[in-house]
Amino acid sequence: MSEKHEEDQEFDVGSEDEAAGKGTWKHAAFHVATTIATPAAYAPLPFALASLGWPLGVSSLVTATLATWYSSLLIASLWRWNGKKHVTYRLLADSIFGFWGYWSIAFFQQVASIGNNIAIQIAAGSSLKAVYKHYHKHGTLTLQHFIIFFGAFELFLSQLPDIHSLRWVNGLCTLSTIGFACTTIGVTIYNGKKIDRESISYSLQGSSSAKRFAAFNALGAIAFSFGDAMLPEIQ
Repeated sequence: MSEKHEEDQEFDVGSEDEAAGKGTWKHAAFHVATTIATPAAYAPLPFALASLGWPLGVSSLVTATLATWYSSLLIASLWRWNGKKHVTYRLLADSIFGFWGYWSIAFFQQVASIGNNIAIQIAAGSSLKAVYKHYHKHGTLTLQHFIIFFGAFELFLSQLPDIHSLRWVNGLCTLSTIGFACTTIGVTIYNGKKIDRESISYSLQGSSSAKRFAAFNALGAIAFSFGDAMLPEIQ
């Protein structure tokens, strides 16, 4: 394990030297927006707000925003911790916490990566299938086919040498995210004008146990929706 650790350090330092000076603030904005402000991340937020109610829901969103902002500032300030550049979370954790910090971060990164990729594969496959069914209502392709298609595309992108190589892909994703947000806001306003406001109740529904379960589920969704956007790698 120690040999693998040393090899990873050498690889990361080499990647840093190769990628130095390539990116611009626009590229960094694309990467940050793609890794933190994605439809998959903030799509559950309206349901979380509805499960918590207005006071607790809004305060939870504001608290999560401030926590993300503060933690991002801390991580960004540690980029040159101890007089040395740290281009990955693993190397940063190793510099601060030592050997076990390095491997703890590596373990949790892999667990999060597996969970996120499973969710993204299903969401992307479902989206591709919806587009396909819109134009071919009697088509024979299933969800599994589109998951395989998207997985093959991800496999192709994974062969690119570094995150800078994904700058235009992430730029397209950023525009898609903005388009998704604008469309959602527009549809919400349009539907809101057609609804009888007097018939709407904003009180929480269900038994006390169901409300508590929904509240914890909502807090989990909010925690999932916020992050630190891979700052060491982007920096």
